[in-house]
Amino acid sequence: MLVTLVVSGCTTLEPVVGGERLHERISTGNVIEVGDSIKIVTAGGAIHKFKVSAITADRITGRDIELPIDDIVFVERREFSRGKTIALATVGVVPAMAVAAVDAAASLQP
Repeated sequence: MLVTLVVSGCTTLEPVVGGERLHERISTGNVIEVGDSIKIVTAGGAIHKFKVSAITADRITGRDIELPIDDIVFVERREFSRGKTIALATVGVVPAMAVAAVDAAASLQP
């Protein structure tokens, strides 16, 4: 659970800006790469979240999903967030280490 908290706390979804060229940028691999975790909204309003396993000139594929690039109207890509990592370390890890140090010191006293 702690690992999940740390990993999710260190990432953020960033919108991919592309306008009318969004489809071209996706198909050429300039916006999304294999292995990226993404959130896609299609023209019909459906929302899909998945990890990209393949990108071709006209389709983007993930586990159990394949979407035509022409149907995509919005994309967010999960990216590492330096600010969230620092905040998590400051708010969570540092105090936990302080508590552990105090506990260890208390157990050494007769």
